[in-house]
Amino acid sequence: MPTAERRNEKTDVAKTFESGALYHWWKKDGWYETTVDGGFLRVRDDGDGFVYRSEGIDEESVLRFLGLDDDLKEVEEALSGEGIAGRVYEKHSGLRIPRDVPFASVVSFVASAQSRNKRTRGVVRRLCEEHGETREGWRAHTFPSPKTVSSLSEDELRDLGLGYRAPYVAETAQIIRDGDVRLERLRGEAYGQAHERLKRLKGVGDKIADCVQLFSLGFVGVVALDTWLKRIIEAHYPGLQGETYAETARAFREHFDGYGGYAQTYLYHEARTGDGLEL
Repeated sequence: MPTAERRNEKTDVAKTFESGALYHWWKKDGWYETTVDGGFLRVRDDGDGFVYRSEGIDEESVLRFLGLDDDLKEVEEALSGEGIAGRVYEKHSGLRIPRDVPFASVVSFVASAQSRNKRTRGVVRRLCEEHGETREGWRAHTFPSPKTVSSLSEDELRDLGLGYRAPYVAETAQIIRDGDVRLERLRGEAYGQAHERLKRLKGVGDKIADCVQLFSLGFVGVVALDTWLKRIIEAHYPGLQGETYAETARAFREHFDGYGGYAQTYLYHEARTGDGLEL
C-alpha cells in the first residue's frame, strides 16, 4: 500500500501526543511515529494543521488509531457546561485519544505500574529496538509479538528494565499467544465482559484493564482512576466518590454520559500541564 497523506485541522498534535498515555510512539524532528500491524504511521503539525502519513495501513485503521473516528461534537455535548470539565474542554479543544496496538498497550501499562512515564517509555523502546523489526525509512520499530515476548527469559525481560514486572509480562504474553485472551475481539464486547477478560492477564487489575480499554480498544466511556484523577474527583466531584474503585469509576462514567475517558483525559492534561486546576 503506498504512502498516504491526509490533513485534519481539528486535532491539537502536541496536546494529543504528549498526553502521557502513549508509550509505543517515537518522537523525532517534529514527527510522532508508530507501527501498526506491520504498517507505519506518522503525524505532525505542519503549521497549517494536523498532517498524518501512513504506509501499509488501511484508512479505517488509521482513523481508529488516531482517534479521528470519535465524534468530537458528542464529546463537546457531554462535557461543555459541565463545571470544571467543561471549562477544561474549551481550553484544550483538539485533544484526542489516539490508540496503541492492544498487545503493546497491555505490556506498556503492566510495565508502568509504580513507574514514571519516562522510565516506561524507555522499557518499551528497548523492547522494540531489541526484539521488534523496522524497515528502510522507518524510525519506529514494530512491537514484538506475543510469541516473541513469551520466548524471552525472565532475565532478558529484567535487563530491559521491567524489574519485578518481568514475570507478569512473560505470563501475559503466553496467555495471549495461546489464545486464552483474544485482545482484538474485545473491541465488540460489553465493557464489563471485556474488563473481566483483561483481568485474566497477569499484572492486570481494574486500573490497567481500564487503561487498555480506553487507550487501545476504543472504550471512550471508560475512566482509569489514577492518583491524579482521584484527587480531581475529591476536590471537584465529591459526589462521585464511592467506597470502591468500581463504584467511583462507574459513577464517573455515568456522569459523563459515555465520554468519561475524554473527561479524564482533559482533566488529567490540565492538572499535569496547566495552571487553572487547583488540587
